[in-house]
Amino acid sequence: MPTRPPLKRGTVAFHCFGFLVKVEPTTWLVLAVILLLMVPSGAGLSGVSATLVFAVVIYGLGILVSVLLHELAHAVTARALGHRVTEIALHFWGGHTQFHGESRTWWHRIAISLCGPLTNVALAVVTYLVAAGLEPSIWRGLVLLGWCYINAVMAAINLLPVSPLDGGHALTAVLEKVTGSERLANRIAATLGLLLGAGLAVVGVIFQDAISTRFGTTGVIWVVLGGAYLAFTAYQAFRHDAQLQRVRDFSWRPLARPCVLGAPGAALAEYAGDLLQGARVVLADDQGQLVGIVDDAAFRAVPAHAYGQVALSAVSRQVGPAAAFPAAEDGTDALAHILENTEREYLAVDAAGLPVAVIDRAVVHAFWTQRTRG
Repeated sequence: MPTRPPLKRGTVAFHCFGFLVKVEPTTWLVLAVILLLMVPSGAGLSGVSATLVFAVVIYGLGILVSVLLHELAHAVTARALGHRVTEIALHFWGGHTQFHGESRTWWHRIAISLCGPLTNVALAVVTYLVAAGLEPSIWRGLVLLGWCYINAVMAAINLLPVSPLDGGHALTAVLEKVTGSERLANRIAATLGLLLGAGLAVVGVIFQDAISTRFGTTGVIWVVLGGAYLAFTAYQAFRHDAQLQRVRDFSWRPLARPCVLGAPGAALAEYAGDLLQGARVVLADDQGQLVGIVDDAAFRAVPAHAYGQVALSAVSRQVGPAAAFPAAEDGTDALAHILENTEREYLAVDAAGLPVAVIDRAVVHAFWTQRTRG
């Protein structure tokens, strides 16, 4: 199983329906800002009633639960369509679901994208219908209708056909189907997001008096911040598109070293020539199971005159179950397998399970870090 990197300080992690969920510290910061904006302007401590405190807490809980259910819908749909979901993260920009594997059809991408906001639509409808059947009360007015409003707003925003929102991902899938170019589709959706976000922020600044008269100062802040958020995330979508292209172009082959197969009991002398020329020696037992790999440092520590007295197993280390991956695998899946696990070296194996090359994780990490900075 992959060994996950340590959590960032302050991150809360738990499992929900079999998915790893991480709540990053920035989530609480954004939640606090949103709730502060709910407090009427000019209200001091004396003006903060118990009802207002209750409303703020309920809204905060509603936002958190709604975002989580939104992301869980993405995760469940992605898993049902054959993807490997690695995590759900709630953070400064809301949340995202991380999964691997190429979508088999364009409608799979649409299904994964739209199931999140459609879940919010369903939650909004259910809470509204339940509230409509109750007598006026604090639970009806603040809890149910409040959560209805939260989910309706989340659905409306995420269904906007601009990247990187869910509606933008769905639009990208349709545009790719029409144009035949994923990159062109991504850029069109991201451009729409950039224009809409920048336009919204400009409208908020130019018409702040009119907006303030109708919706108060909080309304102006929401319009400007919302526009800035859309513009920034659209810019991030451009960067993500470039990053995605690099990932799909990734190949482990130029970074690999050749390898030969050896028996654990064989003498080091039989393979010294291969090792001195830079090849790697992989050990296999009598059943053909890959059980180890000769360690470079251990091999160099053996004097040349002793090669005939030392068995390969004496200068080898074990390889974990995650060390092997299909040699036919490349791009996103190969890079994710290498970087998400903590094996020192990886074995690219053919259809028969025999190793064809050895890849050093440190070499891949250094190569990828340099490439993404470029």
